[in-house]
Amino acid sequence: MKTISIIAIAALSAVSFAQKTYSLKVDAPVGTKHNLKLETKIVGQSQKGEMGFSATMNQVLKRKTPSELEWNVKFKILSKYGKGAFAGGEQSFAEMDGMVMDMFMAPTGLMKKVRMGDIEVPSSGTPSVIFPSKPIKVGSTWSGTVDMNGQKVKITYSLASVKTAKAKNIALIRGTVDKGQMVKNITPIQFWVDMKTGLMEKAEAKLQIAAQEQTLRLEYLINRL
Repeated sequence: MKTISIIAIAALSAVSFAQKTYSLKVDAPVGTKHNLKLETKIVGQSQKGEMGFSATMNQVLKRKTPSELEWNVKFKILSKYGKGAFAGGEQSFAEMDGMVMDMFMAPTGLMKKVRMGDIEVPSSGTPSVIFPSKPIKVGSTWSGTVDMNGQKVKITYSLASVKTAKAKNIALIRGTVDKGQMVKNITPIQFWVDMKTGLMEKAEAKLQIAAQEQTLRLEYLINRL
C-alpha cells in the first residue's frame, strides 16, 4: 500500500506541474555570477576532419533595467584540438583565450549584442533560449529568432517539463530549427533553466550547418559551474 501511495503522489505532482502556468524571464539581481563551462566540437562532413575546444565563461551581471541586462564576460580556453582537414584550425580558438566582452540581453533571453572594446557583434555564436512574452504551460510552444554569426535563425521552442532538482524548479525547454534554413537539427536543442532567475543550468545540441559550400556538424554542451 505504501508503494502505491508513493506512486500516486508522484503522479499527482506531475499533473500539477503540467497544469500550472509559468512566466519565464531572466530576472537575476545585479552582481549575480553565472559561470559556465562550454565544450564545442565542429566536424567536417564534406571535408573530413574536426576541431574543438573547451572553455569557461565567467559572467557577472553589471547592470539591469526593465528592458535590458548587461553582463561582463571573461572567456578562458581550457583546451583545443584540430585534426584531419582542420588540423591547425584550432589556433583560431587561441585568439579567444582571455577575451573580455559585454553581453546585452533582453529579459526574454534574446541576445541584443556583444561588445568587445570598440567592436560590436550581434550574437555570441550559439543559439540561445528565447522565453515567450506570455505565461505558458508544459506542452506550450512559441517561436523566437536568434542571430548565429550574422545569420537569422528561427526556432520553435516548447516547454517539455518542469522538475525540482537541488531545491530549484528546472524547466526543460527544447528548440527545433524551422525548416528551410542554413541550420538543421540533428538532435533538438535542449536547455535546462532555473525558473527563479531564468539562468541556464545546462544546454546541449547537435546541429548541421551549411557554410560556404561545406557541411559542418556542430556539437556543444554547456554546464553551469
